[in-house]
Amino acid sequence: MIGSRVSISRNWCEHTITYFSPHIPFSMVSFHLWWGVERSYFLSVRLFFDLFSTPFSEVSGACFVFKRSNIFVISVLAVFTLFAVVACVEPTENPFGTTTPVPATEKASSGGSEPVVSGPDIANGESLFKGLGCSACHTTGSDKLVGPGLSGISSKGNDYILESIVDPAAVIVYGFNNLMPTTFASLKESDLEDLIAYLKTLG
Repeated sequence: MIGSRVSISRNWCEHTITYFSPHIPFSMVSFHLWWGVERSYFLSVRLFFDLFSTPFSEVSGACFVFKRSNIFVISVLAVFTLFAVVACVEPTENPFGTTTPVPATEKASSGGSEPVVSGPDIANGESLFKGLGCSACHTTGSDKLVGPGLSGISSKGNDYILESIVDPAAVIVYGFNNLMPTTFASLKESDLEDLIAYLKTLG
């Protein structure tokens, strides 16, 4: 009788799985997980048969007799068990969302204020102008001394002023001789930038 009960349970279970399987997307679980689902479902339905059926013997062998209410309960519980097991193996999204690693450069810039790029030091340029003896030959106005006055030099480009400092013989102002020393070419680049920035403030 037990063998007949298991056989009937197996047939009824396989029939139910065959009906509901097309409604379950196979792509959401792998083959091994799906096989586990079917096996769990089979065992659950078999348990329902054992709990809610009343066996009796006939000439043809053992069979089951169900009340209408029991058949309905078995069907509902079987379907619920199938979908509950599938829901357990269905992949779930990360509740905390996806995290994207922040590059080291972005993290450093977001952690504090951006680095301040310092410009030319005009005060240092003025000190160089006076300390190197530039004021002995050039006035900061339009008056002429040994060399031309520096009024209006701000209208000149930086490249022109730089060339006049490091290579004074390249361009000689009309009416003046080249008496400017060439030692300014040995100045550091930062000092030259500071000196040019100061000269640009003279108007």
